[in-house]
Amino acid sequence: MNSAGPGFPRFLAALIAASCLLLSSAQASASIRPVSTLSPGRIADASSSGVQEAGVTPADGRLRGEDFTATVTRVAWPQSIASSTGTQLVAGTGDRLVAFTLAVTQPQEDAGYLGESSAVHASLEVGGAVLSVSMDTINQQIQAGTSATALTTGTDSFAASVPAHQHHVVLVLTEGSFSQSLNLWTLARVPPAPAVLYRDPRSPSVSGTPSGTVQLDFTNPADGFTATDSTDVATTTLTWFAPDQSGTTPADPNRAFLVVNMQSASNEGDGAYIASFTPLPTSLFSFTPSGGTAIPATTAPQITSSGEANGDDGLFDALYWFAVPATTTTGTLTIGAGTVNGTQYTGYVGTQSGPITITAPATITLSFPAVPAAAQQSKPTWVNAPLPATGIGAAAANGASGSAGHGGNSSFPIWLAVLLLVLVAAAVVVAQRWYARRRIVPVLVPSTPAPVVIPTAVGAVRQDEPVAVPHADDHAPAATPTPSDRSGDPMLKVLGPVEYDSYRQAPDRRVIEELLCWLVLHSQHSHNADEIQLALRPTDGSRPEPTRKTFHSYLSALRQCIGAEHLPDATGAGGYRINGIDCDWLVFQRLSGAADKTTGVPSIGLRTEALALVRGVPFQGVARGQYEWVFTEDLHTDMAKAVVACALRLSSDLMALGRYKVAEDAARAGLRAALDDEHLKRARDRAVEARNEGLAHPGRTIGDDPPIDPDDPEDPANPEEPAQPT
Repeated sequence: MNSAGPGFPRFLAALIAASCLLLSSAQASASIRPVSTLSPGRIADASSSGVQEAGVTPADGRLRGEDFTATVTRVAWPQSIASSTGTQLVAGTGDRLVAFTLAVTQPQEDAGYLGESSAVHASLEVGGAVLSVSMDTINQQIQAGTSATALTTGTDSFAASVPAHQHHVVLVLTEGSFSQSLNLWTLARVPPAPAVLYRDPRSPSVSGTPSGTVQLDFTNPADGFTATDSTDVATTTLTWFAPDQSGTTPADPNRAFLVVNMQSASNEGDGAYIASFTPLPTSLFSFTPSGGTAIPATTAPQITSSGEANGDDGLFDALYWFAVPATTTTGTLTIGAGTVNGTQYTGYVGTQSGPITITAPATITLSFPAVPAAAQQSKPTWVNAPLPATGIGAAAANGASGSAGHGGNSSFPIWLAVLLLVLVAAAVVVAQRWYARRRIVPVLVPSTPAPVVIPTAVGAVRQDEPVAVPHADDHAPAATPTPSDRSGDPMLKVLGPVEYDSYRQAPDRRVIEELLCWLVLHSQHSHNADEIQLALRPTDGSRPEPTRKTFHSYLSALRQCIGAEHLPDATGAGGYRINGIDCDWLVFQRLSGAADKTTGVPSIGLRTEALALVRGVPFQGVARGQYEWVFTEDLHTDMAKAVVACALRLSSDLMALGRYKVAEDAARAGLRAALDDEHLKRARDRAVEARNEGLAHPGRTIGDDPPIDPDDPEDPANPEEPAQPT
């Protein structure tokens, strides 16, 4: 028992050893799987095979949105079910379990916090309560797709404990402001469920087929000149979402928008033709469903040239849509006779502009697939069935009886197994309190960060889950994860030692790299040579001012080092300006600014990615006498302040979630740029203290931590004047 520590109470060690021995014997005898009561309000990851075995397949479990297709593949209301970690989940007294498997398909770029505006969020309505469903696993599978635009499917299984008599248990998928729901008790979609979203089994929209092309005849009333053009339908789609970027949808769920993209090209002949039209007025465009009446068109506010043909004359450079029945299968698209604005060309030169007459109407027939028969949902087996037994006893009894057929001894008393579990738990608690009193509290500060998995639902965060935050000692930089390259441009790095890895040829003078830094950090507009030279070599500065010829040679040398596409010649361009080179400081500002506009896990992810860019003190290690403009503009101070604020906010948010180790790493990441900042040091020490307290008292909950006081100037989440980097 020496491993228990000097002075450790021997009776506790003996009690723990005896209890563990008896419990292991009991489990070996009765083959009892560890049982966990799933409390109401919590959703756990369930075993996919368990849901598959116990569940039924809804007749139509589809839920659709503008950018996603989803399916509830299995639903079960079991007495107990295995979790994804192997623990047997059971409902508490008076509750029962509901389990389901969800598959979501969408583009990689739309999944999770990276595509927040089009990300899919899931929740479970239980009576009047709303529970958040973590999409972590599904988003990770989607984001692992082969490309950003390709559709990828993510699948996960879930279990929740709900009141035994509660039948309003509804899964809700939300994208932006649009939601669709499935009642997990009846396995029926909850209205409104737009018919067009579920017409195609693979897509939330339905594509149509045009009958062919038509020819439009034009006349210029000014001189009687006539011409023709060829017109066809590039795409035609039945959808629930109008292409006006305003979220417009039909008022009636049994209607849809028919969106038409037309294209036309002038027949140039010998150089005499009519073209350069303004888009066709909606008054000349209509669609008539078979057996219905003509429906006028609406156009999107933006002009489009999607699918543009060779010789496109501009007549249909707009999207047109019509509010039609969702069951439309055929109809006639009509372009009426009337007047548009265009230009007459003679010898390929525009000679007359003004009203042009379409002399005769033209029609095209559009066809869509037949409407499939609606799936009929039979009554699920659990509806009107007697309530099952609930609680740990029922699950344990199932485990014992299930093991009898495998050679186990089902006569082992279940109450004794429960008693042994209680004894072991009590002994562990007493031992931990004894350790706390003797202050034998380990402090774990690893030198490298843990792997990263950023949760997308706060309700799913556990204290022991890792989040990728750069980690380093106070005065020494460490390796950091590389943030995602959002622009694809070459990257200049100044948040630490100055680095640029995309030179075509290495510069032979330090001033060339300094010139690159100034131009990238002042790339909002062009600058003439005098402005640049004065900024880098002020007349009252410590370094001699180069001649104009010498300074132009610096600019030419920089162009050779980075390429003319990144630094075009100033001739006729109004000055010099860097193109297509990004900077870690500019990326940091974008990420931090985006984080300030959101909350919760998305803001944590953005600040985490921003801090991953920080490698040290801004412009660390530059030669004496260089980069005077950095200090004149207080740029290094602004950078340090921004890093401190970002790190403090991230550390504070993680502390509020009980993520003490990662909160400590966030503070340490900020200390890279501001080595002596007292606010960051207090934030780091607070996280260490909270983490040690959690190790000493593992039964504490996240809510046990004192709240952050926004009015307390000593609170690390409220910096007054961050320390200046040296």
